[in-house]
Amino acid sequence: MSGREHLAAPPVSKPAPQAGEPAASKPAENVAKLEPKELAEFRETVEWLANQSEADRSYWLPKKAEALHVEEKELRSTVRRVLYDRALQTTAKRVEEERAARQRAEAAAKERREHDRERREKARAKKEADKSAAAAKKAAELKAEREKRDAELKAEREQREAKKEAERKAKEKKKSFGNMLKLPVDRHDGELAKLARRLGENLEALRQEFKDFVGVAEGFSTSDDDVEPWPEPIDVAALLQAVDDKIGKHVDMQPHQRTAVTLWVAMAWVHNEIAIFSPILAATSPEVGSGKSTLFGAVARLVPKPSLNVESTGPNIYRFVDANKPTLILDEADDVFIRKSDLKHIINASWTCGSKISRQAKVDDVYVTVQFDPFCPKGIGLLGRICRARSRPEPSKSVCSRRGLMKRRRHSSTSMISSSPRCGANSRASPPIALRP
Repeated sequence: MSGREHLAAPPVSKPAPQAGEPAASKPAENVAKLEPKELAEFRETVEWLANQSEADRSYWLPKKAEALHVEEKELRSTVRRVLYDRALQTTAKRVEEERAARQRAEAAAKERREHDRERREKARAKKEADKSAAAAKKAAELKAEREKRDAELKAEREQREAKKEAERKAKEKKKSFGNMLKLPVDRHDGELAKLARRLGENLEALRQEFKDFVGVAEGFSTSDDDVEPWPEPIDVAALLQAVDDKIGKHVDMQPHQRTAVTLWVAMAWVHNEIAIFSPILAATSPEVGSGKSTLFGAVARLVPKPSLNVESTGPNIYRFVDANKPTLILDEADDVFIRKSDLKHIINASWTCGSKISRQAKVDDVYVTVQFDPFCPKGIGLLGRICRARSRPEPSKSVCSRRGLMKRRRHSSTSMISSSPRCGANSRASPPIALRP
């Protein structure tokens, strides 16, 4: 046996082919007559030959056929069928692998396409979302700008309307306040309450506005000082004595006259609360320079709401007294009651609490009857006698009957007293007469 034969010789025996392995083709008729052991050996030989190269197969084929006692032609045909089956199986396997590869490629391509589609969808969705967000933001900015513009226009409109309403209210207040000035004080609260309801404003605030509007009426002057009650009980006798001393410091008077003036000053403080009749403090003298004005200047520093007046008219008096409830002092009234009879009658009417002066007043273009209250403390200073002799014109017997008469005389050079208090900063800084303790 040659070396080639030795190297390429098949094994003596091989196990039968396992399940799934390609089996040899159906042997020829002579092969089918072989014994099982010979048939197995035949199949192994066919498989072995099929695994050889073409040159080795051509070399071994005659020998194997002779060894198996089969014809060479049959063995060759069987090997060819095995090779053909193997080729078919290889082709089928390759086709299957190619199909699987194509399927994998298609699946990968499909996955890529799906991924690309999803990416494009996400990009499109993001673009749409960004576009929607931008549109929403722009719409919100436009809406905010429109709302801001509308709010500004509304605020301007409301401001204009509020201004017009305030002007209307101010005009109506001014007109109503002017009408109320024509009315007595006891009707002011009712008219103010009606005005507050009509305008929808606070009554207390409206009262303060009316008070500011009224101010000082008709050229009269009253003290603006707020008098604060003493926090502790006081000795009335000591207080009256202090007032008496203050008056005596500035005016040379007889003791009983000074006492009368002191009691009249005390009466002025409780006049509006308890008085039924209002005695008049009258200061007369036969000649000028007797100290009447000095007396009333001192008294004005001691009484509440002093109002020093000269040449007043009747309407001024009763309207002012009704509105302010002052302590009224008429100085230089030498012949005023003769020249102004209405003033005489008003002074007479103010003697008794409850006496009213009726007048027609135009309120809201309608004339109505209103009543004014002239009741207040009064002081009168005049040259001569308040009740003259029968041979001369009498200013008022009733005034004469309702006064406490202070007859003044010119004081001598040996009876000089302190100068009367003067108006101004100096007197305010160090007043010679003061009611406050």
